[in-house]
Amino acid sequence: MLWLSLLCALGGGAVVVAVLPVLVAVVRWLEEPLRAAAIRARERDADAAERAEWRLEMDARDADLGLPRAASCYLSVVVPAYNERARLPSMLAAVAKYLAEHRSGISYEIVVVDDGSTDNTAVVAEESGAALFRSSARDNRGRVRVARLSRNRGKGGAVREGALRARGEWILVADADGATRVADLERLERAAGATNNPDS
Repeated sequence: MLWLSLLCALGGGAVVVAVLPVLVAVVRWLEEPLRAAAIRARERDADAAERAEWRLEMDARDADLGLPRAASCYLSVVVPAYNERARLPSMLAAVAKYLAEHRSGISYEIVVVDDGSTDNTAVVAEESGAALFRSSARDNRGRVRVARLSRNRGKGGAVREGALRARGEWILVADADGATRVADLERLERAAGATNNPDS
């Protein structure tokens, strides 16, 4: 505060009164990035804790079904979903049908990421997944995992959360509206020169 004392000595209280609001504004402007960084750090920590809790919950569900803990699988299909209760059942059915008919030898999971929906998207995803994959869960090839995000993060945030929660060697992002088809997996594998494709 030496500079403030100097200002008082040179110009008196009038200079301090005139300059003080500018100085306060500058300090607040300089502090804003620090505040924003602190908020992002808290959100990152909360997200990591939410993911860890979700993984424990998924492992507990697998144990309740008598399934081994799935450390990994061949394919994760990540489905970001915001108010998609009407589209999800048919989309999940299409994925299950394709994988059963064309890729029956692979292990996979479908990670539906409910991005703060208000229409029971998560409930519909869990019910549809349970109905579709009940028989395949017994042979440990297919599973549906539903992640409920505590706040809406937008499609990019939902995709990111799904990818971070995925256990697959390959991750395919598929929209609930069917814009991306699970059959595109084969093109992706060919383009990447996949050598670990169990169907090859």
